[in-house]
Amino acid sequence: MSGITGAQSTVRDEVLRETAITVIRAMGPEPHGLVAVDFTYDNQGRPNPTEVQATRFYSSVLFLTEAGLNLPDIYADLGLTEHPPSLKCRMDPLPDGHVWLKALDCIPRLTTWDDIRRNKSRWQTF
Repeated sequence: MSGITGAQSTVRDEVLRETAITVIRAMGPEPHGLVAVDFTYDNQGRPNPTEVQATRFYSSVLFLTEAGLNLPDIYADLGLTEHPPSLKCRMDPLPDGHVWLKALDCIPRLTTWDDIRRNKSRWQTF
């Protein structure tokens, strides 16, 4: 069985960050490379980790690239030059509010929560 997330969003949230760090460190004391933790919220609004994706490219790589974090480019540069990228923040490097909308048989689209709020009628048909 497989599913598709209808929307993914970049979020800066201290509870999410600390929970993700706890989950990642439970896998090993010294993780390195690309590690991501997916979350979903329960009915009480608590974040629950659903998946850990460690040191590989995963389905969200296009979302991150479109939002401004081109991981394949960073990995290629590391392999060719051995110089790490100059990121303002190595953890949570993207700003809040990017939204990646996905649906079966549709090309995913990058937008923002602000754009969705301003243009509700346009996004209702997606």
